[in-house]
Amino acid sequence: MSSDEGETVHRGSYLLYPDDVSSDTMWPKDTDLAVLVLNEPIPQHNHELFSSMWERATHRICIDGGANQLYDFARSLIPHAIVGDLDSLLPHVKSYYKDRNCVVQKYDDQDSTDFMKGLAYLDSKLEHQSNNCVTVVFGGLGGR
Repeated sequence: MSSDEGETVHRGSYLLYPDDVSSDTMWPKDTDLAVLVLNEPIPQHNHELFSSMWERATHRICIDGGANQLYDFARSLIPHAIVGDLDSLLPHVKSYYKDRNCVVQKYDDQDSTDFMKGLAYLDSKLEHQSNNCVTVVFGGLGGR
């Protein structure tokens, strides 16, 4: 499928068009939304989409160096938590978010990826909730 701008756009259950974000059918009121940010740059052309989802999210989690990416994208957006082994988290970014009451959770386990640690952290937050949760991951389709 092609967009009006000539670039190819793929639509699947894991990718959304920006106009779908605020739809009540896409985000029912009894469904939580979790946004996880991995260590990939967030394109500025996605600013409206990302910011809308971030604002709607019940759970905002940066996975290790994903906090660096969020910091570079928009410093005004503060995650609820930064999780992982924290080997990629820059010291000034860590301080910035800690000063703004962000939880920084280090996991020393090297038998799982930082993404797996982030999902485990999210799961621990959801285990006593009755709402369903849709999880959206930014930065999961590129990089290393």
